[in-house]
Amino acid sequence: MMNQLNRSTLAMITALTALTLLAGAPVALAADDATDSASYSWSAELVAFDEQKGMATLKAMVVGHEPGDLGDFNEGDAVILVWSGVISQASGIRAVTDGEMSKERFAMSVKFVSTERDGRYVSFRVPIPEGDTAKIKALSPGEWVRATSPHAATDPAAVVSTIRGYTDVG
Repeated sequence: MMNQLNRSTLAMITALTALTLLAGAPVALAADDATDSASYSWSAELVAFDEQKGMATLKAMVVGHEPGDLGDFNEGDAVILVWSGVISQASGIRAVTDGEMSKERFAMSVKFVSTERDGRYVSFRVPIPEGDTAKIKALSPGEWVRATSPHAATDPAAVVSTIRGYTDVG
């Protein structure tokens, strides 16, 4: 009898704890979405930085495409990168299309550089905000960066709001 009572009590405590945690999750998610719904973060590898032009060449992984299925672009072409993402986080490039502007939520206008490893990676150039130049200048090629971009960026000169070394905390 006592063992059965303990199991019932434990089951009740477990159920209440789970309900409490689940009830708070949508509130936390909504708060996160509300605080930064105008932008998203993404990561890429630094290939090169041209301080004089204020441009960084970056490389990111392509997701969701067959190798070599990215179109026929030449270095310097204006293209749209469409990131794969949710709310405020992007994790890879979903598409590369012609053009300089897009209404896609996770899209940015960049200058195409190249593809690597049968189209599994895309290298591209983006302008670096003046306030972040020193942060990028301090990095070496091969190091990773973390950037923030506005959703559906329409100004090719402002597709990156902030950028820093991946492990920088501030």
